Amino acid sequence: MTSPHPAARATSGVPDPYRADTRARPHRVKLPPLCYGYVRTDLIDTDRIGEFDEELALIARVQFGHELAGVFHEPPPQNCQLPPALVCLATECARAEANMILTPVGHLSGLAVARMSILDYLAAKTPAHVIEIRMTT
Repeated sequence: MTSPHPAARATSGVPDPYRADTRARPHRVKLPPLCYGYVRTDLIDTDRIGEFDEELALIARVQFGHELAGVFHEPPPQNCQLPPALVCLATECARAEANMILTPVGHLSGLAVARMSILDYLAAKTPAHVIEIRMTT
């Protein structure tokens, strides 16, 4: 029996040890989990909002291993049933399957709406956990 021609061997389904494997292979990249921030603009100097957002991103990455996808800024007044930025935050967390919300101490718990009502609303709308953090800025 004669051996097949080398070109025939490459197309016969048998791997050719002298030929590079050109099959596409999926690259698996592990991305960090997403989180979002919530900041009330009446509690910080408006000139420092960018610094606040940068510090939230740093805390998310260094302390929690998360990627800060965005920060929702709540302008004053917050005298409605549920503040609008909070509602948008809950919707976005559910859409992006984010599992954490970072907020400076007092920005969420200091709202006129009862804290338990806010936490119940967030728990019903999103799987994200709320974490209040101390900021240096």
